[in-house]
Amino acid sequence: MKPRCWQARTHDTKQEGPKRLAMQRDLISSLHCPYNGSPFEVKAVCSEHGSSIDFGVVSSEAGQFPIIYRLVTRSNTTFVELAAGAGAESWTNWQTYRFSMPTFLPCYALSHLAKGCKAVLDFGCGLGHSTFLMKRLASHALVVCADYSFTSLYLARRFLAPDAPCVCLDGDYPLPFRGENFDLVFSTDALQYI
Repeated sequence: MKPRCWQARTHDTKQEGPKRLAMQRDLISSLHCPYNGSPFEVKAVCSEHGSSIDFGVVSSEAGQFPIIYRLVTRSNTTFVELAAGAGAESWTNWQTYRFSMPTFLPCYALSHLAKGCKAVLDFGCGLGHSTFLMKRLASHALVVCADYSFTSLYLARRFLAPDAPCVCLDGDYPLPFRGENFDLVFSTDALQYI
C-alpha cells in the first residue's frame, strides 16, 4: 500500500523569505535507522523543489516517517506572542531571556569551536539558541539541530535557526547518522534529559 500524501499547499512552490524550508535529499541519504542500521530512503514525495522535499515520507526496514518541512511557515507572529498564547509564562521568560542566563554563558565561548567546521550537530538543541550562535561564527557550516521535542525543533526552525535541518530523535538510542558526518558535536544543558 502506497503512503497517502495530503494536498494542502503542495501546489505552492514559492515561499516568502530568503530560503525555502525543506528536507534536503543529501541529508536523508546520510541517515540510517538507529534500531537496525538500515539506510533511510525516500518512499513518497508529495511536493518537492529541486533536491528539497517539502512533504513526503522516508522509510527504513523499521518503519515509515513523515517529512513535513512546509509546516514551518513564515509569519508575522513573534515568539513572545506565540508563547504567550500557550499560557506558559515561566517557560516563555526562560526562552526569551536565554541568551543572558548564567547557564548559557559558557555557550558563548564554546560556540567558537564551530569556526572552520563544515558540519556541526547541535545535540539536544532545544529552541536553537546555540545553533543561532554557531551559525553567526561559522556561516558556511551545516549546523543540524537534533532534539527529542518536535515542538522545540519547530520553534528553533521558525525563530532562531531557519536554515538548519532539524532531526527529531531520542538520545537514549544510537544516533541515526553514519559515522564521520560531523566535524563537531555540540551539546549544552541536554545531558540531564538523557
